[in-house]
Amino acid sequence: MFTLLLIVANVAISLYALYQDQSLLDRFMLRPYREDRKREYYTLITSAFLHADPAHLAFNMITLYFFGTAVERQVGPILFGVIYLLSVLSGSVVSQLKYKDDPNYATLGASGGVSGVLFAAVLFFPGMSLYMFPIPFAIPGPIYAVLYIGYTYYASRSRNDGINHDAHLFGALAGLACALWIAPESFSAFISYFLKLL
Repeated sequence: MFTLLLIVANVAISLYALYQDQSLLDRFMLRPYREDRKREYYTLITSAFLHADPAHLAFNMITLYFFGTAVERQVGPILFGVIYLLSVLSGSVVSQLKYKDDPNYATLGASGGVSGVLFAAVLFFPGMSLYMFPIPFAIPGPIYAVLYIGYTYYASRSRNDGINHDAHLFGALAGLACALWIAPESFSAFISYFLKLL
């Protein structure tokens, strides 16, 4: 199962970098200012296998497990890998372009890929419900998608909490785009379900 391989790779690389060789964090995280000058663009991908701390890692991997396994069952491991990779790259490329002149900016984490997989799941399974902290009740998937996109767009423009909301936003949009490409008929089912909720 590709989802489990991704989780194992993320856990192994992140924990090794955090507790055995912290030089890997600096070498493989995305630093747009450095990458723009040294052309070390491999960090657009390698940064997605590093995490700032165990809580960051756990949150991303738990989310990836629950939604990744569902999406992988729906589309198979190859197309699941395409969704994940393009979602990671979308978030990373936007961050690279946006912050290439900021020498202090750096980012890491699988959030772009995880957001893409989550949003592909929402499109494939519009009847699912999700939780959004701090709201204490489940939110229907289509409503969650709208709220999430709106929040991450606002947060990415504010940029005052140390979170790479651009990776979340553009990873999610890439996941939606991939899901539409793979199963265009899912869009009408998504819209129909969304309209029933209104």
